[in-house]
Amino acid sequence: MEKISNRIILLTNGEIVADGSFEQLQQQNKEGSLEEIFNQLTGFDQHVQIASKFVSIVEDGDIND
Repeated sequence: MEKISNRIILLTNGEIVADGSFEQLQQQNKEGSLEEIFNQLTGFDQHVQIASKFVSIVEDGDIND
């Protein structure tokens, strides 16, 4: 996305939290990657826990954990 988009709109709960080019978003925020900027603007901080649970499910085949 960062390389092929000339405009990026980030939404959270149906609201626009950022709108502009990747370079503009980088200048306006302290984080570097688009994922980090999204996480910073939306307050989303559960990506590590979700990824770990997903890996566990894939490895164990148990969706009830």
